[in-house]
Amino acid sequence: MDPTTAFCPNEHCHARGQTGQGNIGIHSQKEQRFICHECRKTFSARQGTVFYRLRTSAETVVLVVTLLAHGCPVQAIVAAFGFDGAYRRGVVGPLGPSRPDRARVSGRAPT
Repeated sequence: MDPTTAFCPNEHCHARGQTGQGNIGIHSQKEQRFICHECRKTFSARQGTVFYRLRTSAETVVLVVTLLAHGCPVQAIVAAFGFDGAYRRGVVGPLGPSRPDRARVSGRAPT
């Protein structure tokens, strides 16, 4: 965790978006949380990333996305990793269909 690369995501903070200015500190190393010294708000180091609020490890998410990008069917990924339906709807589902040739947008095949 490097606070010099993080910035405050609080819309009402006048230091929002500023990196390397010394306004961000480490609030909790264990929980990976930063604190903005200007507005006193804490936020997750993962906030604003694809990993925010996920309980699955970042390595597993990257592996699943890589498999999907290479055309691996969602059903195969769910079976191989032992994910339940909630994981599929929450993580794999928003990433799009596993078979782009079957995707439909407004009744048309993708271009």
